[in-house]
Amino acid sequence: MKKFMRVLIVVFVLGVAGAVSLGMVDFAGEEVRAVEEFPEEAIQDIEVEATSMDVEVQSSDSDQIAVTFEGTTRGNDEPYYRVDREGETLKIEQIPRNQFSFFPFFAGDDANLRIAIPERMFDHFALETTSGDMTISKVQAGEAHINSTSGSIELKESTIEDRLSLETTSGDVYGSSNTIQNASYQTTSGSISDQSPQGETFDYRTTSGDLEVKRSQVARNTNIQTNSGDVSFLHSSSPESLAVEFSSNSGEAVVDAEGMVYETKTEHSFLGKTGENDVRQLNVRTQSGDFHLEKE
Repeated sequence: MKKFMRVLIVVFVLGVAGAVSLGMVDFAGEEVRAVEEFPEEAIQDIEVEATSMDVEVQSSDSDQIAVTFEGTTRGNDEPYYRVDREGETLKIEQIPRNQFSFFPFFAGDDANLRIAIPERMFDHFALETTSGDMTISKVQAGEAHINSTSGSIELKESTIEDRLSLETTSGDVYGSSNTIQNASYQTTSGSISDQSPQGETFDYRTTSGDLEVKRSQVARNTNIQTNSGDVSFLHSSSPESLAVEFSSNSGEAVVDAEGMVYETKTEHSFLGKTGENDVRQLNVRTQSGDFHLEKE
């Protein structure tokens, strides 16, 4: 019986070694680059769905929508993505690969998808990935929905006239110089960094990641919620009127705000105000994270 088990173990080890070897050969693959262009006239909605690819979306001065695929592949003839048009909606979708591997990190393509869209306002923009990272630059849309399972998300110099919903499970979120009327950022284990945002209402939620917001003034309504992450809010000029409410189980607050008068204040919570009219609201809730409101 022991001899039989030893034979099984040897066979398994050889099989695994073969799988790793094949996976490495497969991983080497070959370089591929493909570009397609589509007329953008009458397109109002853009939807992108990817699994393992990194996705980059940016505006261009062209009147075409250009889709560029590039990366290292296994060299077969299967298509990597498909583009469909349904009325005013253009859908770009990664096609899953038919493959098997004992070690998933040796299987699949090392590829990315770049999408260039005309520099104009679209009604709706949606982007979803499973494990790929996203970079969105200078996109204009009435509404935008951006979702990732484990990838990081970077959104910069974009304009969302109505509402943005951005969510990732384990990736980080980076925002820079965006103009958004109503924004919602959410991550489970990643951090959030939002630099120089403009807009009226901002909701930030993290579970274990830290959060940093840096802007000239506090927005009209800002709501922040974390469990164990720290919150840092930096502003370059103090508004004439501001209401700040902080509540935590064990976190502490450090506040630098001119003329702040505290209506209530305890070790782990406070309600403070400056001015009286046209009050801007900043609400912060943490479980164990600290809160810093500071002037640059």
